[in-house]
Amino acid sequence: KLLTYVFSPEEVLRGSASAALAELLQKFPNTTSSVLDATLKYHTALLTGSRPSTVPEERLGLIAMITACCPLFGPAHLTTIFHHLCTKALADPKDEIRSQVITAGQLLISAHASKHHADILPVVRGHLDSPPSNFKKEQLDYFTSAVVVWMGSIAPFSSSAKDVLPVVDRLVAALDTPSESVQRSVCECLGAASALPVLQPHLGKLVKQCVTKLLKQPGVTYVQKKGAAFGLAGFLRGGGLPTLRQNDIIKAIQDASGGKSGASARESALIAVEVLSDVLGTLFEPYVVVLVPVVLSSFADKDSSVKEAAVDTAKALMRSLTAHGVRQVLPPLLKALDDPNWRTKVNSIELLGSMAYCSPKQLAACLPGVIPRLLSCLADTHSAVSAAALAALRRVGSVIANQEISQHVDVLLRALESPSTETESALEALLFTRFVNHVDAPALALIYPILYRGLRERGT
Repeated sequence: KLLTYVFSPEEVLRGSASAALAELLQKFPNTTSSVLDATLKYHTALLTGSRPSTVPEERLGLIAMITACCPLFGPAHLTTIFHHLCTKALADPKDEIRSQVITAGQLLISAHASKHHADILPVVRGHLDSPPSNFKKEQLDYFTSAVVVWMGSIAPFSSSAKDVLPVVDRLVAALDTPSESVQRSVCECLGAASALPVLQPHLGKLVKQCVTKLLKQPGVTYVQKKGAAFGLAGFLRGGGLPTLRQNDIIKAIQDASGGKSGASARESALIAVEVLSDVLGTLFEPYVVVLVPVVLSSFADKDSSVKEAAVDTAKALMRSLTAHGVRQVLPPLLKALDDPNWRTKVNSIELLGSMAYCSPKQLAACLPGVIPRLLSCLADTHSAVSAAALAALRRVGSVIANQEISQHVDVLLRALESPSTETESALEALLFTRFVNHVDAPALALIYPILYRGLRERGT
């Protein structure tokens, strides 16, 4: 009768019934196994059995029960629960429920792994080696991600390299999974494992394996390169910047991006920069200025895959920059606009346009200096430069925060591109706009040239 309320669609009832069940098991601990079996059978029936639930919240009863009774479980109960979570609960069609299943598993690991990690790890690792055959592609990716997170959460509780190294090897193997969410989960777990003292003597070897696979090994697919980059980022995050310097990672990236390298190696170098910027964030920022030439030269690469990688890398770089990083990167990019070589100008404009992916705070700081230089490039004699400048302005204009200005971006850009014929229509659009929001620096940088020209011309 109590299980009916544990699996109620109402959150309050689920919580109260689960708390009552925990009180009951505390008084009668011998009934824990039978109550757990009944709970798992009830959940299975709701999920796939004879009475499938039409209300997804009912299936959250399993999470409520595990949360309330977590301290009362022993080793045998833990293996039973994790087997059910891997084979049944992670197959739930609702993302939010699967997310709570992962959280419930981590709660069990936090509470019991210090004493019972030797009981939990074989179950989790066994399911990772032999995933359920009835899972669909999307379910399988989520399953792999969840199990990897659990394995990574268990690893810090092991004090022996003999226990940790097999887990790390299995995590590294999971990096080849064609799912970025799985690769990111593995990266986080490797970061936590790399900080363990027992793994420090082996860290250099693991980093070199990732670097070799990413930058030097022939015949590696894009998915495998991305996985190796995430693995490298995880090890570097756990080992810190000394690990990056000791293994000459920056020099290896620069060597791979050289003109004599093949297109695959150049693409790999860009993938490395993209993922390291994304994962390490401000820790990697001191090296961004050094690697900007690598990204700049790649925009004009003859190979399309390298060009695409350069665009993704530029986005990741700009997203991760702080105000200090923007101040470091901006001067060489603006200086490149004065270069007589049109290709250098185009490359710099491409990267300046990627500043649209900066955080709003950094965007507000850099756009007032960037937009006037892009406007000057619109009048360049080379068509490729003016076209690149217009594309960059469109990209920047798409992220203007001011609602009144953002709805007129197309009109404003036409006025900036053809001031002699389109300035009047842009001024009319601004004239009949009622401003109720603050006009920030990026928006003002976009409309100022139009207003300035309008004030100087008699007709407007």
